[in-house]
Amino acid sequence: MVVRDSLEIKAPPEEVYSFLVSLSLNRLKVSRKIPEIKTVIFSSGMSLFSWGESVEASVQASQTGSLVVLRAQAKFQLNITAHPESLSRRVKDALKGEFG
Repeated sequence: MVVRDSLEIKAPPEEVYSFLVSLSLNRLKVSRKIPEIKTVIFSSGMSLFSWGESVEASVQASQTGSLVVLRAQAKFQLNITAHPESLSRRVKDALKGEFG
């Protein structure tokens, strides 16, 4: 299952991207940075009940500042215990906490 979400932020894309690059949440770490397209990929590790999930956050310029597009999914399609929506929500909540 792939979860897609987005969030408008009233801050420049460079500032939002820098925040995402430095973001570290419990069990969710930055696994890849693609500065050319302002994209950060977060990854959760494997656990006893899950093969892990990933969240891709892409920052785009918008009329109000930035648009962050989130795409979360299980690392393996057969991972029926994955909860990508909760990881997407955690990244979104961190952005709201930082930028309002």
